[in-house]
Amino acid sequence: MPTTQSTFRPELGVLAYEFSLDASRQGFIGLQVLPVFETDRQSAEYPVIPARAMLEMQDTARAPRSAYARGDYDFESAEYFCREHGWEEPLDDTEAQLYKHYFDAETVAVQRATLMVLRSQEKRVVDATIGNDALPRGAVAHAWSGYADADPLTDVNKAKEHFRFSVGLQANALILDADILRHVSMCEAVMERVKYTSPNALRGELTIEQLKAYFGVPTI
Repeated sequence: MPTTQSTFRPELGVLAYEFSLDASRQGFIGLQVLPVFETDRQSAEYPVIPARAMLEMQDTARAPRSAYARGDYDFESAEYFCREHGWEEPLDDTEAQLYKHYFDAETVAVQRATLMVLRSQEKRVVDATIGNDALPRGAVAHAWSGYADADPLTDVNKAKEHFRFSVGLQANALILDADILRHVSMCEAVMERVKYTSPNALRGELTIEQLKAYFGVPTI
């Protein structure tokens, strides 16, 4: 039976859990972009059905007294390997007592450790999606920081169309960082379109709901 010298503190575990649940309101969106896939295996190989197998077009007409046309497909294989991530914040009981009149050192340690794990996770999600050079991408026609010429809707629709023809699914989310979000709200083309559905919309202060309607996606 393995033993440990650690002192278990359930209440600090609850604090860490609550802090993690609040991650989205702190700006962390990693688990929304790449949701967790639970598995009991650390590593394994799994089948992948390519998009072409689902998007294939064939003649389905049947002549009298003849058989229906038939088809087949091949699947590919991919693999995953799970790695453990974590962080420790050492805290001496003497230090905790010394500073207790100024701040709760245990709470700060829990929050620091949780944030360290969340930031690391966020970085891995960025590397796998936005920062992955292996994924197809295209340049916008005009930089969105050029408010007079930019046309974000045209650029996003082009990307949505590419996504649909690549994987056979409709894009259901758009990821924008804070700077890009601010630029979108300042573009003249955006305001020109939004004003018809939201007459009270303020340039530079468009809401997420207004932008969802503008881009035609359920999640931003």
